[in-house]
Amino acid sequence: MLGIFVITALLPALISLLTSNPLRAFGACILFAPWLILACGGESMIYVAVILWGTASSIIGAFITGPIMRLVGVSVDGR
Repeated sequence: MLGIFVITALLPALISLLTSNPLRAFGACILFAPWLILACGGESMIYVAVILWGTASSIIGAFITGPIMRLVGVSVDGR
């Protein structure tokens, strides 16, 4: 059951692994992690917020990680 709950928000990270810059998956996971910590409380309604806001955070993380990594000087060699 936990896998189904988490896969929705981690879908942007999984898709990022297939792109030319798989480091975007790191940003997607990092921005989703605080939502998982929030879900550890176990209240049933918090899972709705985690899925909605966690997925949005994951998408934002996937989009902004590429430019941030380029600014820092981290790049991925051609496959």
